[in-house]
Amino acid sequence: MTGDEQIINDAKLYIDNRDNIRYLSMASLWELSIKYSSGKLLLMEPYEILIPRLLQINDIHILNISIEHMSEVANLPFPDQNHRDPFDRLIIAQSKVEDILVLSIDSKFDLYDVERLWGK
Repeated sequence: MTGDEQIINDAKLYIDNRDNIRYLSMASLWELSIKYSSGKLLLMEPYEILIPRLLQINDIHILNISIEHMSEVANLPFPDQNHRDPFDRLIIAQSKVEDILVLSIDSKFDLYDVERLWGK
């Protein structure tokens, strides 16, 4: 949504393809709101104005959290004992349950059985 220059061409093409349904995990919105409220994330407008506007402009759907997602989190292994980020683990679980790829620069997602696009 912000035009990040680090996005590789394949990921940019995927995001820009309006035939693809784009989801944003509620976990990502939760993490953004925490970073915004703590001052670690600066936005050009207040969170409550900017985020809904960007979601609408970019036709991004919210992927809400379900019991099935939580059950998958409960059964995820810890292949890297240092990777305990609860937001990442929820996104991984959602990817597995919904059979959707993850757009992330974080190579730790590769430790799980999910398809990742962005920084391969």
